[in-house]
Amino acid sequence: MTHQALTVTTIQIDSISPNSYNPNEMTGAGFEELVAEVRHLGRIPKPVVVRANSSKKGYEIVDGEHSWRAAKEVGFDEIECEIVEVDDFEAMSQTYKRNQHGSHNPVKLGQMFERMCSDRLVSIRKLAKTINISEGTVRNSINYARAARLRSGYAFEDLNQDQVRLYVRLPRPINDLWLDSGARLGSIQQALSVTLGKGPGKRGWKISRANDDKDGIDFFEFLCGGDLYKTIDPSDFVATTQRAFRLMEWQCRYRIENLADYVSIVAELKLEPNILELIPIGSSPNPDNNYQVLVSPEKWRDMLSSCLRSKDPEVQYAIATSARHLALKELGWTDFAAANDPRKIERQQIIDDAPDFIKHSELEDYDKVYIADAFVPGLDDEVVMEAKRIAVERLESIKKVLERGKPDQLSQLGPMLKFSVERILNDSLREAMDADQKRSRDQLQISDRKTVEELFSRPQELANAIRNKLASTSLKEWQINKRPALDVLLSRIYSLPKPELKLWKRGFFGWEYKGKHKDLTAAYDQLLKYREALENPPLLVVCDMDRFEIHTNFTSTASKTHFISLDDLDTPRNIEIMRNVFHDPNKLRPDATSAAITQNVAQRLAEVAQGLRSRGLDAIIKQHLDSHAFIVTGPQTLRVTCLELI
Repeated sequence: MTHQALTVTTIQIDSISPNSYNPNEMTGAGFEELVAEVRHLGRIPKPVVVRANSSKKGYEIVDGEHSWRAAKEVGFDEIECEIVEVDDFEAMSQTYKRNQHGSHNPVKLGQMFERMCSDRLVSIRKLAKTINISEGTVRNSINYARAARLRSGYAFEDLNQDQVRLYVRLPRPINDLWLDSGARLGSIQQALSVTLGKGPGKRGWKISRANDDKDGIDFFEFLCGGDLYKTIDPSDFVATTQRAFRLMEWQCRYRIENLADYVSIVAELKLEPNILELIPIGSSPNPDNNYQVLVSPEKWRDMLSSCLRSKDPEVQYAIATSARHLALKELGWTDFAAANDPRKIERQQIIDDAPDFIKHSELEDYDKVYIADAFVPGLDDEVVMEAKRIAVERLESIKKVLERGKPDQLSQLGPMLKFSVERILNDSLREAMDADQKRSRDQLQISDRKTVEELFSRPQELANAIRNKLASTSLKEWQINKRPALDVLLSRIYSLPKPELKLWKRGFFGWEYKGKHKDLTAAYDQLLKYREALENPPLLVVCDMDRFEIHTNFTSTASKTHFISLDDLDTPRNIEIMRNVFHDPNKLRPDATSAAITQNVAQRLAEVAQGLRSRGLDAIIKQHLDSHAFIVTGPQTLRVTCLELI
């Protein structure tokens, strides 16, 4: 309902009452200034907006509560008022929009928006649209109201919107523990950065990175189910919350009957999770494949209570170890090492779940666990499994050698050194990866060859494909011997009697392709014939389906040829050569020039002649110089048809 102003009139001040939802607040200093202004003017600055009070006689303020209070402070008996006819929803809307003095209390504002949603049965989005404010303003304000309901009496108006939003998202009582720790935003993500799942060959994972599309806050729910939150101390929120997450991992990790009860006691006593390694456990699982703890939860609490005499985790662990021995002794155990503990159970679980080639191998249990539990993120499972298979075979071979060579010392070796197992596994992993990559390359090469051979078996389709590709480039703007380059190349392509391909990249190379096992020397000679038409590129390349020859063609330099087979194309040297062909031909420029070669030959001849002169053989020198010429031919060969001097 849109408000309608009825009249401005004077109303007795005692017949006016404030509404129950006004979110506007004014500081004490601000209110004193308003009182002084009213006293100076002898009236309020503007009429108070009121509506008839439906529940009792008189009027209820819609806007102007601070002016009404200032008038009462000054001692006015009556004030000017604007009477409007509005329902509850419109009254609250006008209260929000008309308030000019003070500022909105975010909790009260949120409570008013919640009331408006309830009054009209509208969503937050619909409410924001109806009263013409942003949805974010409404949603953030309602978060303050929700936070106040979760914890009454707390001054949530002192927190910013991000803090309140996070408080509402966190489950109870985690949110209150975080609030008591100072409500620092960064502490939540720091707590979630704890690394879980560590083990032999496993780097573990961080909760904060568990889901790419979420921030990990949902994991806090797990701390509330088993009273694990009790280990959290607000004075050290990050460290103790990470401790709670590690306890959560213990609770989910082992097949131990009623383990949650024992973990909860550790959490309640605020002890470190490694204390759980000392739980005395039976040697065999029950029919449900769960292991049974040998002491009751009450006895476990008594065992750990003595740990509280110290705050040092190492001392606490030592005290708990002694308590474990005493408990086992009371149960009739004499060999304490024979009793099970969670670590032994975990190792057995890993071995039981391992592939047969690990489970039934001759390796020690420690080595089986290390290999079976190794995890390499980002690699195909089949590659990792093949690497583990190779590692097991090599470790078994090492063990057999040790057994044959030094059987008397084998018992002293125990499980193989972790370094050796880790190194062998890493080597096996690299070998498996190389084999997998080679298989992939071979398959790709076979596929590529079939595709190319199929295309070259249909010369007309090949020519059309080349034409369409060239027509979309700037080649149509170039010229060869005053003819459009595109026309020259297309006429040549269409005139070929059999599949053949020529490529040209201005300033880089000319490229002649011949069919499989064709004569590449003939292809090079053919390329030499029309290199001038290609503006004499620095590289001349010829190839067939299996070979590449890259001939340098730099002016005033000796030519050099690089021979590359398709099978060796992926070597670093050959990859660099092919990269230079397409991107930087100058890197393939030979160091020696034709002039340098001629000068070098001349210098050597001069040295020979000088040696002959020193022996009095000037006549022989003259005779040969008169009757022989020096001829430099080739770009690759130098023939000197002159002296055969020694």
